[in-house]
Amino acid sequence: MENTVKHLLSNLTLVALVLTSAAAFAQDPNYTLSVTDASGASGDMVMSSVMLDSTAGDDNSGWSYGVRQDSTVGTLVDAVLGATALTVNGGDEPDFVNINQFPDEGYNVGVVINLFGAEVLAPGAGYELSVATYELTGSGSAPLTIAEDLGSPPVAVVIVVAGASIPPTIENGTLEVIAGVATGFHYTVTAPATLSQGTGFDAEFTLSNDEATAPVTQGFSIGLAHDNTVLDADLPVAIGELAALDGGGGPDFFGATDTGDGVTLGCVYSFLGAETLTFDAVGSAILTIPYSSADPTFVGTTDLDFLNTLGTPPVDNVVVGGQSIDPVSFTGTTVEFTAGAVLASFETGDTNQDAKKNVADPVYLLNFLFAGGPDLDCPASGDSDGDGSLDTDDAILMLENYFTGGAPLADPFGACGTRAGVEAADCTFVGCP
Repeated sequence: MENTVKHLLSNLTLVALVLTSAAAFAQDPNYTLSVTDASGASGDMVMSSVMLDSTAGDDNSGWSYGVRQDSTVGTLVDAVLGATALTVNGGDEPDFVNINQFPDEGYNVGVVINLFGAEVLAPGAGYELSVATYELTGSGSAPLTIAEDLGSPPVAVVIVVAGASIPPTIENGTLEVIAGVATGFHYTVTAPATLSQGTGFDAEFTLSNDEATAPVTQGFSIGLAHDNTVLDADLPVAIGELAALDGGGGPDFFGATDTGDGVTLGCVYSFLGAETLTFDAVGSAILTIPYSSADPTFVGTTDLDFLNTLGTPPVDNVVVGGQSIDPVSFTGTTVEFTAGAVLASFETGDTNQDAKKNVADPVYLLNFLFAGGPDLDCPASGDSDGDGSLDTDDAILMLENYFTGGAPLADPFGACGTRAGVEAADCTFVGCP
């Protein structure tokens, strides 16, 4: 009985220790109190814990501390025991717990694990002593500080070991309001990141919306700029949901223009409002824009960017959803052209390289294929359909184009140019630079 009374009196003294501010002593590196960071958007509820690392220390019987926040960033909503403290007393809460809350300032805690000394917290790491919930109400960031000046009287920052108050090492945290990304429509263009010099490609335009309830759209317009010393653009082509409108007939109005330094497009799904589209956060690819090389020798990077200054008058990047809606973000893309084999400059159809396209060219090709005629110095010039092989189909395509107005031959046709995969080493063409 005498020992029990002594333990009780000793631990009541601990209560006094943890509730009373003590003189400043050097922080003990064997005990570390740290505050975890908390962040979110303005209006969010966020949580921050106070953790204890006593791996290099001894058994402790209790603790006390305060945690101060800046009310310009957030206010305290609640402070409770952490996961470790909830079961530290042989599976139960501590015998003595005192938590005082000051919404605009912070909170303080005083704990004695067991009034009779029957339970202690062994050395270890990752001990969660308390958890605070804050409402983020301001902007920016501010420290979450382990403090000795909260309350009246203020509470000391100590770990109780063998009846002594040990000032722990302190690691403060941060309470931060993160500026939220605006929700709404997003314009994105994608293209291959890396290509060999002189190679053409298709870019894709994706429209997305990350609002909780996305507006129904009736149309849109875009202006997409490029460097015309590096790229030539063809007009946009509807794909996906856009091409599927009106049973596959596409939108009622699809007005595309090549401005020289970019492409513009105005699109109305239905003049009578019969067709609409809704876009989610993932978005839908609804356009392709084909590009070819304006300079086959170019090596480096070039950009595709959305601009509101293209065309006369300029075309704005907007979505029509009952009204004109400005997208909240625009994501362009960068394409890198790397040095590679030099592509040949030639013209499809001029197989005999006399700078003319007439009946002599298919005859020249047929003589080569079937009568042991001279080789084609540039075999690709005879590949009328661009399938990578020479056969009678190529000669027939030439005849149909030259005499009956048949389909055009594979590029480059009508002028000197290049074709992907046709290298200068495999094609000598006198009439093209």
